[in-house]
Amino acid sequence: MVDVSVAVAGATGGLSSGLVVSASGYPVLALTGGILALAVRPAIATSASSRCPGLPVGGSRAPSPWTAPGAVVHVFARTSSARC
Repeated sequence: MVDVSVAVAGATGGLSSGLVVSASGYPVLALTGGILALAVRPAIATSASSRCPGLPVGGSRAPSPWTAPGAVVHVFARTSSARC
């Protein structure tokens, strides 16, 4: 079902961008895309901070003070089923 949703979203985005370019031009499409991209960031930060209130906005914990200087610290992405 996720595959179908992604395909429909992609087709809708392609159709919408074609209509915007034919009606207004590329500058309007670029500005609209930039505004929408910036509008998504606060929504992601808000949802991440509401799911795990103890974590910083970025969603990852700070490295341990015991980590050796220059050591590689792996940060794994959490999925929606992960607990805080």
